[in-house]
Amino acid sequence: MLKAFAKVFDGYGSFFGLRHPASRLLLFACTMLHPATGLSGLECAALVIVTRKMLSFPDAGGEIEIVNGLLFGMLIGSLYQPSLASITVLALGAVLIVLATVCLSDTLSKAWRLPVLGLPYVLTSYLMLPIASHLGMAPLIVPPVIPPIAPLATPFAALLAAPVGDSILNLFAPLGSLYFNGTPIGGLIVFVAFAISSRYLAMLALAASITCTIFLHYFYTPTYSSVLAVSALPILIAQMNGVLTAAIIGGLYAVPSIRSIVVALSSGILACLITLFLENTFWSSSFPPVALPFVLSTYIALIALSSLRGGPWLRFWLLSPALPEESLERLTIARARGLDLHSVALRSPVSGSWKIYQGIDGDYTHKNQWRYALDLIQTENNRSYKENGSLLTDYFSYGKAVLAPGWGTVVSLVSNCSDNQPGEVDLVNNWGNYILIQLDNGPYVMLAHLQRGSIRVNVHTRVAPGQLLALCGNSGRSPQPHLHIHVQSQPEIGSTTVPFHFCHVLVTALDGQTTYQLNASPKENETIKAPARNAALARALNLNVGRCYEYSTMESSDTRKIEAPSEQNQASDSKKELKYIQIKREKLTVVLDMNGQFSLETSSSGRAKTNFSASEDLIAFFGRDNKASLFLDTFVLAVGLTPLAEGNLKWRDKVPVRLLPIPAAIKLLWTLRHPFSPCLDSEYCRTWDSKEMIWIQTAKHELPNWFNYSYSTEARISELSGLLSIESFDNKGQRLLKATLDGVGIREDNGIPAISFEGSRSFS
Repeated sequence: MLKAFAKVFDGYGSFFGLRHPASRLLLFACTMLHPATGLSGLECAALVIVTRKMLSFPDAGGEIEIVNGLLFGMLIGSLYQPSLASITVLALGAVLIVLATVCLSDTLSKAWRLPVLGLPYVLTSYLMLPIASHLGMAPLIVPPVIPPIAPLATPFAALLAAPVGDSILNLFAPLGSLYFNGTPIGGLIVFVAFAISSRYLAMLALAASITCTIFLHYFYTPTYSSVLAVSALPILIAQMNGVLTAAIIGGLYAVPSIRSIVVALSSGILACLITLFLENTFWSSSFPPVALPFVLSTYIALIALSSLRGGPWLRFWLLSPALPEESLERLTIARARGLDLHSVALRSPVSGSWKIYQGIDGDYTHKNQWRYALDLIQTENNRSYKENGSLLTDYFSYGKAVLAPGWGTVVSLVSNCSDNQPGEVDLVNNWGNYILIQLDNGPYVMLAHLQRGSIRVNVHTRVAPGQLLALCGNSGRSPQPHLHIHVQSQPEIGSTTVPFHFCHVLVTALDGQTTYQLNASPKENETIKAPARNAALARALNLNVGRCYEYSTMESSDTRKIEAPSEQNQASDSKKELKYIQIKREKLTVVLDMNGQFSLETSSSGRAKTNFSASEDLIAFFGRDNKASLFLDTFVLAVGLTPLAEGNLKWRDKVPVRLLPIPAAIKLLWTLRHPFSPCLDSEYCRTWDSKEMIWIQTAKHELPNWFNYSYSTEARISELSGLLSIESFDNKGQRLLKATLDGVGIREDNGIPAISFEGSRSFS
């Protein structure tokens, strides 16, 4: 029973992705301002769950059905008085919503990849409203969705000029109508509920309400003006559809940006237009347009502005809907770490250090449709050859191994073109000897100018990253031995190239600085090199499912920071320090969810959690939830992205500003000043301490410009014991937290007893 109620309660916010309990509670309260409407929605949502149970549908899923059930129930509750007939209509409607949702999911979603949205609610409403009329259900005298004052009863200029009062508050009424309480107080409740989970979504919804109000004021003349309630209802439905469309498109489905805001508000106006178009047809037949304009305008935007159109629309839509703050944070971090959905990630096709001979948009041949390409050569002392360079064998690149840059299948190759003498080119066979590989994720990668007779694979051969494919040569349009690489969208030779980048490489810039990069698009004369893997470090940081790590943590109080006691009065300082610090034990456990996502979960702080991914090259943390935990925040910032590569390294990463222990006012100022930048650049450095035989990984997280705030972290990593300790410091160098590893164990599982913690070496 409690589980079913929790599902219904979650449905109040799931349509907009609102997961904060306070948001859902406020939305529930909004519906209950008119108890008959709210209780009717609850009843229909419960009947949806019962229907799914009777049909033996899986427990997982069903959220969109519950949302549609809530909407249909509240519609019936807002139009008709409670009765046995209304219960019958709700029961039949619940069955239709479940059946319509599964049918639409298996057809519309799979064929056209369009979301179901509120379409089951719309279809069920149009089927059941005539039945409700035939059953003789008693209508309400005045539907509760009508505000006491029509939003457009006064000119808009006067409305804006008015002080706080009914006129200005009516701008919030369309937000309340989303939950069938189109009154100012209902709208304010919905606005606050949105703001608790997403300030961006709340402001976008309010902006859509204002935009639709202006549009309707100048372009709508009520057909039925004799009764105020009747004339206000079409207006409110138009505003509701406009706000709903803008909030869903700009708040959940599109990447947050100025462009997405414009598209969202424009789509909201389109929803208003569709509502006005449907008004005469539907109202004359006693049918309200309900959410049909929202569904149609959203589908129009999704189809017309599909990523298939290319250009700016390639990066416009999200793969899965999410709140704006979450999607911005996730995309920013992913792109910084080489997971850009619009750039193909490749491994280095060569070993050793290679210089970029010609870069993207190069001056020679990398132009127009072939602009996304790189030419690589090897050099010594800034020269590509030894002796006088008259022989091919004088060139350092000639005969060097060419490796597979990813998983794929060879679809085409040429291996019989002769190698040119230095300074000569073959203009007939531009690509010379080449290999074209179709990557497993779709695109095709070209490796060209290979040495004659050196190709080690055949057409249809499966290749893996790092596999030897051929040797670097000087065939085709190549005046000196080099390797040409590009990615194209089609298998035809010479097809248009697409963006790509190298991941897991060391890049040496023109100033001589070498950094580790996961999203490297090197420029001309920069050097790339694939780093060697540190197998010992990879074993030490291997996070197996069920593994537990116990730490002793010291957090500073509100009044003093943790400071190391002096040698002269260490005992007295230690006693004094205990008054100002909190000593706790924290346990991190590696868990795996149903979707295959690994995460670390704390034993305290309401089980705060962060996701992570691990490969043979690195371990990376992301997706930190919103449960407060200074320890876990410090852990994520200190470890963040950790390469499992050998040697002293420097790299940059994106970290969420919300994880920094800074005042809420500064975070708010950052959001206002950088609305589309939820992350900041952090600089990481890892060096080997030969005295203690550990890696020391430091990071500086600095808010730029006028914020004048920096925050630093330090992690000590042993190749035997793993992460030994983490520390954090404020901009004055005072320690905020220190956590020291006490031991490692395995949690209890079915058939596996818990393994007790064993002591581990710690550092002060």
